[in-house]
Amino acid sequence: MSIIRSFTSLLVLLIVFSVNSQAQDKIAADAKIFGKLPEYQNLKISPDGTKILMFQNYQGRKILVTRSLTDPNAKQNGIPPFENQEFIWARWANNERILAGVRFAARGNFRELRDDVLSVDTVETRLISMKWDGEDALNPIRQNTKRRRQSQIQANVVDMLRDEPNHVLVGLDYHEQFERGVYKIDIRSDKLPRRVVKGRPVIQSWYSDSDGIVRFGQGETDRQGSLKAREVAYYRKSEDSPWITLYDFDSIKEDIPYYFEGFTDDPNIIYVTKNDENGRSSAYTYNVDTNEFLEKIVSNDQYDIVNLMFTDEGEISGYTFYDKQPRMVFLIDKYQKDLDLYHRSFPNKSINMRSSTKDEKKEIIEVTSPTEPGTYYIHDKDKNSIEMIAYNYQEVDIEKLSEMTPITYEARDGLEIPGYLSLPKEEEPKNLPTIILPHGGPFARDNWRFDWWVQYLTAQGYAVLQMNYRGSTGYGERFFKMGFHEWGRKMIEDINDGTKWMIEQGYTDPDRICIAGGSYGGYAALQAVVKDQSLYKCSVAMSPVANLVSFVNYYDDFGNTNSYLDYIKSDEYSIEEGSPAHNMDKINIPVILFHGKLDRSVRVGQSQYFYEAMKEKNKDIKYIEWEEGDHFFSKENDRIQFLEEMGRFLKKHL
Repeated sequence: MSIIRSFTSLLVLLIVFSVNSQAQDKIAADAKIFGKLPEYQNLKISPDGTKILMFQNYQGRKILVTRSLTDPNAKQNGIPPFENQEFIWARWANNERILAGVRFAARGNFRELRDDVLSVDTVETRLISMKWDGEDALNPIRQNTKRRRQSQIQANVVDMLRDEPNHVLVGLDYHEQFERGVYKIDIRSDKLPRRVVKGRPVIQSWYSDSDGIVRFGQGETDRQGSLKAREVAYYRKSEDSPWITLYDFDSIKEDIPYYFEGFTDDPNIIYVTKNDENGRSSAYTYNVDTNEFLEKIVSNDQYDIVNLMFTDEGEISGYTFYDKQPRMVFLIDKYQKDLDLYHRSFPNKSINMRSSTKDEKKEIIEVTSPTEPGTYYIHDKDKNSIEMIAYNYQEVDIEKLSEMTPITYEARDGLEIPGYLSLPKEEEPKNLPTIILPHGGPFARDNWRFDWWVQYLTAQGYAVLQMNYRGSTGYGERFFKMGFHEWGRKMIEDINDGTKWMIEQGYTDPDRICIAGGSYGGYAALQAVVKDQSLYKCSVAMSPVANLVSFVNYYDDFGNTNSYLDYIKSDEYSIEEGSPAHNMDKINIPVILFHGKLDRSVRVGQSQYFYEAMKEKNKDIKYIEWEEGDHFFSKENDRIQFLEEMGRFLKKHL
């Protein structure tokens, strides 16, 4: 009898071991599938429709690929970036030449007005011009030999100059540091750039009209020695007209009167967006002489207009807004007819029009949804055909992907918080292990889309709640401004209230909840535990702002940060109260941290300090640091390791 019992116990042990092994194997296998960089991104057709460019995943690295659309036997051209650089965009300059922007982590010395030299980690960008097959690659912006340090940002194209296909306008602080002007660049050589607009210290962004004339500039700067933040806009009616000031205000104490969007045919009138009577961002015409808003052109009673689209001639062609999913609307009939065709062809999907030929007879579209990782098509309008040319996440079984259901819940002060709930496909939707996943930013929002992080979690059997807490964008000015001075308090309470809602609705097992996030979401994954120690069993924080005090002090050393720091600070609670590193006594659950050493948005020292301080207090914490990791999960190996380590961590603690 004892032999039978022993054999039975051994059999049970073997079965448990086998099940655990299978679960661990699934964690690793799914990490490789969902952690891959997308196979294809940024597809663009040449102006004459004979060629295509795209970013392609090659051995875990994003490279530029071009190929012919007319010769089926022609080979693809694979063009990698230079070492330690990353492509950020690419577009056709003309039918034979391509422009691309690259970024890289660097360290630079910046001379301040007080003549001190500040050495800081930076992100720099460069402009690359090349023939369409990758030959004759060059940086068309010649170094300024009279300056010790070159322009940090060199890939800010102001105008592609449609009537001059071998030239572009670029925003640069080429002559004087921190005074960004506009320069005309010959993309075929590294001739000296020709300045067309002199830089001004306050202006960061310049805009040109449909004729390539720079006529609007906007920017923000701190008044030295004060706590003010000055926001300024300059405008001129023509190339020969004087510059006038459209607005100049203290952005901490005053609201911006409007946002510039584009030029009309009348030099006295521009397109702008501002909040309407419903508190929603809407598009208007504005008279610069009389300072009057003339006509409301585009609006939505419930949601902000987030993107106006223009024709090459400067006419508003359409706009985008987000309700439960992205919505595109065209004001020009032929474009709306195309969009209607795409929606009939691909119902319940989001349609992104990526590029078209100069004659608009061929167009590349992307079709996507939470359960559609992204498929690209060419629409040939002459042939009345729509042909698939590429699709992403080819190893994913899309039948097993989770839907993203829009939800709302009430915060403790009665504010309605919108969000999205994703449930594992093959599980009963109750008493599930749950991941609370607040977005980063925080000037951002979660959208209805394919999310590789969310889909990995639901594939492991977890429910996932994403919420657009107060301060998120897209829901009107009032909702956005509710986040001011609430970085470490009400925004965090909104997140915790979402967790309680999940429990109340029966979706969640209250004993199996973890919170996770990146950037501000990583901060929230720590601070939410500080605010309520009863809710979570573990925390996953990627690139978190862990020490809010040092974060604020760091940005105090720079210009143009007063308004951002004012947003974070509050008269009702201290920075220390909002800082996870100053409240470690309240963090008594397992924590796993991830951070890249080349992160220039949230410095790696934030996680390094927090990890060491937690270890000194004998807290349960694990830290993974990526030698070449940045803030954007640009490296495929980092993404895969992140998912696998997180998966094993969650399996252990939930």
